[in-house]
This record gives sequence, C-alpha cells and structure tokens, in this order.
Amino acid sequence: MGFAEPARSGLNQALRQLPGQPASQTGGSVPPMSGRRWSHLQSAAGEHALLLFCPAPHGSLADEAAWRLLAHLSQTAFYQRMRVELQLGYAVFASFRQISGSAGLVFGCSHRARRCPAFLGIWNSSSSNCPG
Repeated sequence: MGFAEPARSGLNQALRQLPGQPASQTGGSVPPMSGRRWSHLQSAAGEHALLLFCPAPHGSLADEAAWRLLAHLSQTAFYQRMRVELQLGYAVFASFRQISGSAGLVFGCSHRARRCPAFLGIWNSSSSNCPG
C-alpha cells in the first residue's frame, strides 16, 4: 500500500516546502469513544445547539462503507424531520465524520429559542419512531 517510489519522492519534496516543522514521532492510538459524553458551551448570542455523535464500531472497510452510506441516507430524512416537519433549527445536518480518531455519524441541530433539554426530548421522541 502507499505511493510508488517516484510518486513518494515527489510528494516528500513538496511536503518539505510547506511551512512548519515535521513531528518527531507519530502520535499513539486514540482510545475508542464509548458511552455518553456531554459538553456545554455558553453562548453570548443566546443560541442553542445539540450535536450527537454515534461512533461506528471499529471494523472492516465494508463496515465503514456501510456507515458512510447510512450517513448519506440519513441526511435527507434527518433534515426533513427536524427542519421541515418540526420546524426546528436553522442549521440541521447529518454526516459521517472522524472525531478524535473515532469514525461515526454526527447529527446536529441549532435553534435560537429552544434550549437543549427541550431539543433532546424532541430528538429522542423522533428517533424512537425510526425503524430498527
């Protein structure tokens, strides 16, 4: 796997011309995320947002492809339910992301008037109607 020697040589030459210093060593592996984690950020503008990260199990390339497909298929349905049907949020999204070394689905919704506990209640009731 990787680049052939001529391509790798050209890539290394281009990388040496970039600003900054190369890391002396590669970082260790990041432990996988598990359980619920809550973070709260105070906003001076009084806006509220909720982000939900669903980590994918570490597996094969086929597993990652399936999660990427699930994210792609979830985008429209999530937007339809939250933004169109429930009239929630001015920023609504669902996508596949990698956060702190863990791949998974990220769902996000923001709203000026609704606070996160109310948001979460609506979110939970909406997701309980999902098949599976």
